[in-house]
Amino acid sequence: QELRFYTTMHQHPSHPLHEFLPKYYGHFLISACDLVQQCPRVKEVLQRRPGHSSLRFVALQDVTHGMARPCLVDVKMGRQQHTPGAHNSESKMRKSRETTSATLGFRLCGMQLYQGA
Repeated sequence: QELRFYTTMHQHPSHPLHEFLPKYYGHFLISACDLVQQCPRVKEVLQRRPGHSSLRFVALQDVTHGMARPCLVDVKMGRQQHTPGAHNSESKMRKSRETTSATLGFRLCGMQLYQGA
C-alpha cells in the first residue's frame, strides 16, 4: 500500500498533499542474500516471510539532510492497519486493537529527540 501511495502521488504532482511529501525516487527489489550480508537483522524479516528471495524497498528523499539534530516521529495513520484478506491481516488487526490505532486513528511507532545541553 505504501508503494501504491507514493507511486500515485508521484503521478499526480498537483495533488494538495504533494508539497508535504518527500521526493519519491522509485522502488527497488534487492536480493535477500545480498541484504543478509549487508545487514544481519534482515534475517529476522526473512524468517517471517518464507519463500521470499528478495525484498522491495521504497526510495524516498532524506528530509533530514543537512540538519544537525533532527527530531523525528513515525506516525502510522488510520484505524485499519491491514488489507482485508492479506496473509498477515490477523496480526495487524490485533495490533490495531491493542494500540491507539483503533480508538484514536493513529499510533506512534517511534521517535528520535535531541535535548538541548
